[in-house]
Amino acid sequence: MMVQFAHLDAVIGTMTLTADDLRKLKAMISSKEKNASFRCSDIVATHAYTWVSYVKARAPSAESTVHLVFAGNCRGRLQPTYPAEYFGNCIVTIFCEKADDLAGEDGVVVAARIIGEGIEQFKA
Repeated sequence: MMVQFAHLDAVIGTMTLTADDLRKLKAMISSKEKNASFRCSDIVATHAYTWVSYVKARAPSAESTVHLVFAGNCRGRLQPTYPAEYFGNCIVTIFCEKADDLAGEDGVVVAARIIGEGIEQFKA
């Protein structure tokens, strides 16, 4: 995995989403998502918002591909099953990618859909 370091003139900040912010974000995503079976969880909404914010801040060219990698829990796939407290090597990477439409008006909805699809593929 390639590590990218921020330039010296980069601004790094912290975002705080309150419970009310997260509720509103999930409601907005769910209202605009056309797939009725789509479930917008807290983690999907948070990852989508963070990913789109990062893409907008970096302002890549329209032809660029952007990536999001996050960990998925696979304890339930092991036989015999491991206790809930076990963390160790039960983390698997889920890889999602998408280009310039994340910076559009419905970028958070697009990002949530991509992340949700990535999670569903992992479950299969």
